[in-house]
Amino acid sequence: MTLDIPAGWRDALDGIVAERGTCMVIGRVDAGKTTFCGILAAQALATGVRVALVDADPGQSDIGPPAAVGMAIIKDAAQLRDLDAIPADAISFIGTTSPGGHLLQVAASAYAMVAHARAAGAELVIVDTSGLVDAGIGRALKAAKVDLLRPRHIAAVQKKDEVEHLLAPYRTREEPKLWRLTQSRATKPRDRDERKAKRERQFAAYFAGATAHELPWTDVGLEQTLMLTGKPAPGHIAAYVEELTEGEVLHAERVETGIFAIVKALPGPAHRTVKGEELDLRAVDAGLLENLLVGLMDGSGHTITMGILTRVDYKRRRFFIRAPVAGVDRVRGLRFGAMRVSPEGVEIGHGEIT
Repeated sequence: MTLDIPAGWRDALDGIVAERGTCMVIGRVDAGKTTFCGILAAQALATGVRVALVDADPGQSDIGPPAAVGMAIIKDAAQLRDLDAIPADAISFIGTTSPGGHLLQVAASAYAMVAHARAAGAELVIVDTSGLVDAGIGRALKAAKVDLLRPRHIAAVQKKDEVEHLLAPYRTREEPKLWRLTQSRATKPRDRDERKAKRERQFAAYFAGATAHELPWTDVGLEQTLMLTGKPAPGHIAAYVEELTEGEVLHAERVETGIFAIVKALPGPAHRTVKGEELDLRAVDAGLLENLLVGLMDGSGHTITMGILTRVDYKRRRFFIRAPVAGVDRVRGLRFGAMRVSPEGVEIGHGEIT
């Protein structure tokens, strides 16, 4: 890693390393946040400070795969030579590369990874955040992270004053301490196609060594989905669903909101609500479960690894998954994502199973 440090960054680097704690780095897309994080980590490491990096940008991950928050304990300078490929010591699965609509998952995952880093002995935890900074949704996400992470520092990288609205609530506080940094002129922007290509390379690398696994429904609890939250629907209800949807019902259950059903070749939108005379129906096209990104969770709710749901056997009630793990004995839950990815890393589409 070449340390091209803008002169205006020196005070922030020295101050943050001296005071340690958690530093949250904010700024728009391509503002140079990751560059600052890498330089800060290198300086901390050089001064003997135990440092961890948390990448809370699921769309442009540098630590671990996309669609997750990754954490790495930085043990030596060699890890910082390539900021696009730092191996993760732990990940927290979100299931999408877009924070919008998934603010709770992103904030909770960032908290989990910061807690993991602190438990591992990190004295300085550097949190790289997404470029979602505008409008109410950007303010809500950053405010939630501040409330959960309780950072000692916020480093704002900006051209002029584009993230001042995010700093405004903290101007009169003792903590977090605010550091305003001018964007480095060496920062090179990437367009949407370049960012997508990077994600697909990362997905392909992550699943390159994946193997096939089989999980009975009875062995796992499901998260971020209505599926398996209710009781199996009787035959006449399934027949009623087929009448409403004009499709073959593969799975139907009574849930709090009415009926949840998975339908083969669902006509119309891939997931929709149908108002019936007696029951409201939430119907999902079975195709949305093919190549669905999932998180494999252990008994404590921590992410073991990420996987791809390749097939569902509705009659035998089994999930078939490809994941880069030797076995699934520790798996106690599946967290459904909101996007589909091929085993080769290609992003296929988005859609939640809710």
